[in-house]
Amino acid sequence: MTTPTPTADDTGRPDGIDRRDALRKLAVGGAVVWSAPLIAKTAGATSASSCTTNVVDWELYNVGDTFTSTTVGGITMSINSPDFFGGSGLLAGGGRDRKVQPAPFGSINRNSLMFEQLPRTGGGQNIVFTFSQTVYNINFVITDIDNFSQNGAGWSDRITINSPATYTYATTSTQWTGTSNIIGNGTSSGTTTTTGPFRNSNGNNNYQDNSPAGNIEITMPGPLTSFSFTFSCANIQHGGNQRVNFSNISFCG
Repeated sequence: MTTPTPTADDTGRPDGIDRRDALRKLAVGGAVVWSAPLIAKTAGATSASSCTTNVVDWELYNVGDTFTSTTVGGITMSINSPDFFGGSGLLAGGGRDRKVQPAPFGSINRNSLMFEQLPRTGGGQNIVFTFSQTVYNINFVITDIDNFSQNGAGWSDRITINSPATYTYATTSTQWTGTSNIIGNGTSSGTTTTTGPFRNSNGNNNYQDNSPAGNIEITMPGPLTSFSFTFSCANIQHGGNQRVNFSNISFCG
């Protein structure tokens, strides 16, 4: 793995994941969208104890595909159009925002979904996932949450959970091995180790793609039909790009 430069976040890995026969490819507004096969289940679960667990598995997608929506277990999960603020935006040519990236990442040997943006102080993007019916027990890992500054370039990743109000988080997990340095509790205010946005306690390190040092696992018990978060930059002078990755997303519905 190459040493990261001071002007851009870690680069992605070469494409090379074959398409799975189980998926159907659709063209929507020029973006590549995949619809996962339906999984037999009882529709309209009324509680977490009466639902079936489904997984949006990025391994079933082509590396480089842009995600907008998919249907798993009869439930459609979709994402809002890019919603940038504070001078942030897509990289030239669109970059890798909302695109599937190859494994490994965050010490997890699976593909991931990347969110990438121009780093601007106080800038970022609002991201909303929506479900076609009520779901429970949403679970996923955010990786590569970095703080980095060198020769006047870098970024300071911040993750704020906007909704729901009730969720849990963990810096250790059976999903990865190694140590996470993430502090905060995902709220919009606070600066202690247990308050404020999720951020890295190491203020000057751009961790490699497969390092678990930038991992945080989020669980949302529900019931809910959407969740949202803000990916922002706390401080930057200039730099190439800023990004984090999402693991598989599981939910019960």
